[in-house]
Amino acid sequence: MKRPVIAFRTNGSAIIGLGHLRRCMALAQQLREQEAETRFVVNEEPGLLKFLREHGFEVVGVDEGDTSDLSQTLKHLHQWAARALVVDSYEVSGECLSQVRGLAVVVIDDLADRPLSVDLVINGGANARTLPYRMSPKTRMLLGPDYALLREEFAEEPKRSIRDRVERVMISVGGVDPHGLTSRLMAWTQEALGPVEADVVVGPFFSEESVREIELVIAGSHMLRLHRAPGAIRDLMLASDIAVTGGGQTTYELAAAGTPAVAIRIADNQTGNVIGLSAKGSLIWIGDARDADLSTKVVTAMSELSGSKDRREAMSRAGRRVVDGLGARRVAQAIVELCSR
Repeated sequence: MKRPVIAFRTNGSAIIGLGHLRRCMALAQQLREQEAETRFVVNEEPGLLKFLREHGFEVVGVDEGDTSDLSQTLKHLHQWAARALVVDSYEVSGECLSQVRGLAVVVIDDLADRPLSVDLVINGGANARTLPYRMSPKTRMLLGPDYALLREEFAEEPKRSIRDRVERVMISVGGVDPHGLTSRLMAWTQEALGPVEADVVVGPFFSEESVREIELVIAGSHMLRLHRAPGAIRDLMLASDIAVTGGGQTTYELAAAGTPAVAIRIADNQTGNVIGLSAKGSLIWIGDARDADLSTKVVTAMSELSGSKDRREAMSRAGRRVVDGLGARRVAQAIVELCSR
């Protein structure tokens, strides 16, 4: 039987970061494992196109803008004879999606801010079941961290022992750092914990100015290591006793890796992540990137977490209990079944 073609429409940039793209890539990889072909349609962003091609995905770019965006997208889908369209973009309205014919339509959505008359809605967020979704009677919903779209390696049970004292920290705000937080977090970490090892993760959409500032700080310390868009980020998480992170997709990866985290909300659409995972006990949400007292909050939270092995153990267990890393596999199976109808 011919392998079904499943196309993704998603976005990424120096403004919105990599969260949408990362979860789509994780799902696409699982769909490949389940004998489907996957292709991408993204916003016309050279760095984004290059990033996907480097990861082995076929991709084309389109102009953003709702109706014309979807029109261009569907043109490519018809050329590919695609069976399903997976949309992870705020740029395509629910009204436009309801007009798609001849394709299974899947939406990855974490806002519930528009009617969705589609076949399948996915939200792997910790707060997903509390959102007021408006959908048609035919729509199937896959909600909650059981459907968090993470890469395959996060399904593996983490091998971790909780040390008596914190010796290594991971710092990662996401694919982009719009507030220039990373260099400040490096200083605050040293203030809170003293001379500990720190793995500093720089995303592909960091500005050159931010990267230069980070490199200058790292050059002055043998305890700091720079990692540019690392492929094996789970290894860094497993090696870290705690992490300080933005509130995006990384919070679910850290939970699956059993890494206790201090989280900062970088954007409004991260609210459900930080509230939900904080309530589940896998992270401590300390506030927002623009908070005037953010330095005090970071130093206090990291100091307290460092001083309590019991709390770190409890947070590690809670994270793995909430996010088992099998979400992409479950969602891929649901999409393959949808295509076989």
